[in-house]
Amino acid sequence: MIKKKALFYNDLNGSFFSRTRQVAKVKNTSVLGYIMHKIANNFLTFLANISPIGGLRVFFHRKRGVKIGKSVTLSSKMMLERAFPEYIVIEDFVSFAPGVVVITHSLPHLHFKGVIMPHVSPVVFKKNSWIGAYSIILPGVTIGEGSIISAGSVVNTNVPDNCIVQGNPAQIIHRFTVKDKKKIIAEFN
Repeated sequence: MIKKKALFYNDLNGSFFSRTRQVAKVKNTSVLGYIMHKIANNFLTFLANISPIGGLRVFFHRKRGVKIGKSVTLSSKMMLERAFPEYIVIEDFVSFAPGVVVITHSLPHLHFKGVIMPHVSPVVFKKNSWIGAYSIILPGVTIGEGSIISAGSVVNTNVPDNCIVQGNPAQIIHRFTVKDKKKIIAEFN
């Protein structure tokens, strides 16, 4: 499993090269390797965003390093972390509505030292979860199996299995069982 990793503070007075060296060090690569990876990552993100076919969006995000299971639906206008896409794990049968934002890192400016810790943390979407339109998922969050995130929610803590959360910050509004799901599905058939 991917572990939380400490990052450096963003020094506004630092040069482009000093910040680039810091990120390259975190990613265990050379400065040139990091720059080339960044260019490729941004190009693949662009292709995913303009793709009219969901399967192509999945393909391009996988190429970026996002771990994506089978039968995943990535909708349009999504923003999956650009800086650390390898920290996003999407299991099988997860569905995203348009406009979802997934963030895996926090890089505060130097003047926040001692207040906020800079870090990168994995975001995990367990099987069969559904993420509503324009929701924001923050670093270190795991969305439980079969859970639903209501549209426009801001999720800053782990979501248990089989529940619905909504709001800012997202809170549990309903828990359900597998038996409840079967009953609802039967009503639609």
